[in-house]
Amino acid sequence: MSQMIVTEVQTTFSPEELQEVSGLPAEIFNEIKDLGALDEFLDHGRYVSRSFLVIRKAARLRRTFDLQSDALALLIHYMAEADALKDQIRHYQLGNINPYL
Repeated sequence: MSQMIVTEVQTTFSPEELQEVSGLPAEIFNEIKDLGALDEFLDHGRYVSRSFLVIRKAARLRRTFDLQSDALALLIHYMAEADALKDQIRHYQLGNINPYL
């Protein structure tokens, strides 16, 4: 099992940088990118930081379950959707906190 040491905090990644840190072979990364699985992470041609966490989780699940590119693309889509819903829930929960209690 490999370990990664974070030496710099980035808020966006180029496609090449994301592929490099994703843990996916370049051909698989390009296939899921071509399938549109990473489109929701794009912001002005760069991938937002939350894409890193999703793609790393997906890469681990790909290795564990030997997933094909189309299944991996679908998995990434649903993982991103779940993260967005969690963010909305946190936002609404924080908005309902009474500061006087």
